[in-house]
Amino acid sequence: MASLGRILSWWGQDYAYAAYWQVRATLRPGDKNALRSGTGRPVVMVPGVWEPWGFLGPVIEALHGAGHPVHVVTALGRNSRPVEDSAHIVADFIAERDLHDVVIVAHSKGGLIGKFVMSELDPQSRITSMVAICTPFAGSDYARFMMTRTLRAFSPKDPTTLRMQRNLEVNARITTISGVFDPHIPPSSRSRERRTSPSKTGGTSASSIAPRSPTSSWKSRGAPQSCRRGSSTRWSPRRRMPRPRPRPRPRPRSRPRVPRRARPRRRARTRRRPRPPASLSRPMPR
Repeated sequence: MASLGRILSWWGQDYAYAAYWQVRATLRPGDKNALRSGTGRPVVMVPGVWEPWGFLGPVIEALHGAGHPVHVVTALGRNSRPVEDSAHIVADFIAERDLHDVVIVAHSKGGLIGKFVMSELDPQSRITSMVAICTPFAGSDYARFMMTRTLRAFSPKDPTTLRMQRNLEVNARITTISGVFDPHIPPSSRSRERRTSPSKTGGTSASSIAPRSPTSSWKSRGAPQSCRRGSSTRWSPRRRMPRPRPRPRPRPRSRPRVPRRARPRRRARTRRRPRPPASLSRPMPR
């Protein structure tokens, strides 16, 4: 369990990142057409709630740098529609571009949209797999305290959430990445998908998890196996070897306790009576 100071540090970094990339994605989203070049598997980005596509800038740069054509769905806007409506937009986008062997990379609510597309709107099996970052597949217990309908849709009792939980066929093709601490998803609402890659950092934004996780290191180490064209093996997170435990130091052998020798008792000193002088001890002459 992380300390309180570390949790507060993660919380601050998470919201600082979200504020920075919200502003940058709105003012300078980048050239989406330049991202379609590449020889790897096509990747479709699905952002989270109230996030423009430029919010996932670091992940997009890592994927495109690894040789993948990256497609962004601008019709989602800030992704405030219901999950089912957004899923139809993503499915129509993939069909219009005639994409095959697609890998969906989603953040937060985008993972729910991607799973909906994979399970109900992909009859031609265009989607191969999905990598979901901090997605509340089981809902969030905090959703009932939210004021807007968009956020209350993340409730564990939401019909769409329960509908997705009952669909277990696509779970084997979904890789989830989550942090040790998430300010929006309590531990009781964590993902129950088949493969989960935990990160040693905290937060719910894409950069607070992805740049320190296997997903963002695609630029330096290449794309994972599930994103390489012509490969049938799925990517699994790198397992770290456990550190060897230090051997316990042998205790020093306890020496047998030797009883102390009994000291001889000292005799009590008695005062000797002073002897009378020799002149007094002689007999007196008569």
